[in-house]
Amino acid sequence: MKQPYIFIFDLDVIIGNTILIRKEFDILNIIHLKCKKDNILNKCIDNYDITEELENGLLRPKFKEFITFIKTKYKNPEFYIYSTNYTIRWINSGIISNIENICNMKFNKPYLIDIYSTDIITNLINDNLISKYPSLKNPKNQLIYFTIYTNNIFEKNKLVTPVYNYKYYYDIKSKLINKYHIKEEVFDNEELLTYFNQNGLPIYNKNGSIYQQDKQFQLLKELILIRQIEIDNENGNENEKGINTDNYFTSLSLNLSLPS
Repeated sequence: MKQPYIFIFDLDVIIGNTILIRKEFDILNIIHLKCKKDNILNKCIDNYDITEELENGLLRPKFKEFITFIKTKYKNPEFYIYSTNYTIRWINSGIISNIENICNMKFNKPYLIDIYSTDIITNLINDNLISKYPSLKNPKNQLIYFTIYTNNIFEKNKLVTPVYNYKYYYDIKSKLINKYHIKEEVFDNEELLTYFNQNGLPIYNKNGSIYQQDKQFQLLKELILIRQIEIDNENGNENEKGINTDNYFTSLSLNLSLPS
């Protein structure tokens, strides 16, 4: 069988700003622990779904089309995720499977998380693919690595891409209630309310702080947060373009040339 083309994507290349979804993840973890301890839900939430957020801008524009382009133009493409910014637990909690479903693709496992040696990475890839490609000798010669970082363990075969720092706002509490059917009273918890407060997230709750008990204050807080994100998206620097200006994968589809 012909040798594979191995495409390794740093997760930060293909998604925008993840601060809000990581806060959702933290909140779900608090609720999960209370679910196990206090039996506050009929079913604990183990995986979260950010499909809507990805489809509304968090997934970098045209990444789906780029994957289709690769699968059409090159035989035997193999895809991997690499990151040193996120925990394996966070990555395994739903975001990768959501991306796979949207893009009709599959990332090979193991996910290359917090690995700082090219030899370890290539050995993992080799072990993963050798049964499929018995003649595979050196994965280093077959891979191309997409990264936003100029300094990293991959010195060759890498494409340094512009940062995609698009932010997508959504009301976490409303999402948890509507998507995961978490009851309103779950948010009466002191630990949850403290987390919302410390992380600048709006929430109206009579059991919270004096500010959280003021509905008008929380509405204003949300409006300010929404406007701040709009300003950030509209005024990113040249390396941090928002969704309406990012054409990286469109351009790459026109210019990428690998041996067929």
